[in-house]
Amino acid sequence: LEGHHRRGAARRAGAEGAGAPCVLRVLAGHADGVTGVAWAPDDSHLLTCGMDTLVKRWEVATGECSHTYARHTDAVTAVAWVPDGHHFVTGSADKTILLW
Repeated sequence: LEGHHRRGAARRAGAEGAGAPCVLRVLAGHADGVTGVAWAPDDSHLLTCGMDTLVKRWEVATGECSHTYARHTDAVTAVAWVPDGHHFVTGSADKTILLW
């Protein structure tokens, strides 16, 4: 995630050719497929959601998972930040929408 720019991904010449995207960091922590990703309005955090019923909050600067939210009972299929940057909403196959 280092070098992330809101208007374009970091790029580096390499095996894929000049200007090809490169992997900057791998965020590992979900036990099943990831279904959504959302950048915080200030670019300091990233939210991910997945088939494992969890939502994870990641520190962009370090790539560390700072919190795991576990309230849904089925796959979490949507995640979005509220414009205030402190709250977010999730939607799940358990037929609930939660405001966190």
